[in-house]
Amino acid sequence: MNELKKQTYRKRIAVAEIFRSALRQNDERNRFLTEIGASDMPVIIPALGKTLAVNIQHAAQRYFEAGEQKVVIPVWNDSKQNDTFELRVLILSEQDAPGFWSLNKHEFQEHATMAQIVEAATPDKQWQFATLNTEKRQEFQNLIGSA
Repeated sequence: MNELKKQTYRKRIAVAEIFRSALRQNDERNRFLTEIGASDMPVIIPALGKTLAVNIQHAAQRYFEAGEQKVVIPVWNDSKQNDTFELRVLILSEQDAPGFWSLNKHEFQEHATMAQIVEAATPDKQWQFATLNTEKRQEFQNLIGSA
C-alpha cells in the first residue's frame, strides 16, 4: 500500500471514529437508530468528500449481498477556503428508500464524488451534525496522526 493510500485509509478510519464519537454524545445513538428505523447499528462505510461514489456503492453492494438492509455512510467534508469541517451522514438502502435520510443504491452516479452526492441530496435525506467545532477538528487531526 503506497503512502497516499495509507493516508486516505487513516482519514476514513478517523471519519468512522468521529461519527461514533458524535453518536456517544447525549442520546444521539438512540435518536439516530430511531430515525433510520433500525434496532442495531447498520454497517458503517466512512467516506471522504473526494471519495468516488461508485467505490462506496461497490463496498455497500458486498454488504447487501450478505443480507444487510442498509448501510450508514458518514461523509467528511472539509473546506480549505473557510476552514470548516462537516460530517454528513447518508443511509444507503438496497430497496426503494422512501424513508428519512435514505438513498437507493441506484441513485449514485458513477463519476460523482461523495461531496457531490451529499450536496445533491435534499436536506431531508441527510443526517446533519452541526459544523464540527475545534475540538472535533483536533480529534480528527489526532486520529490521522496516530493511525
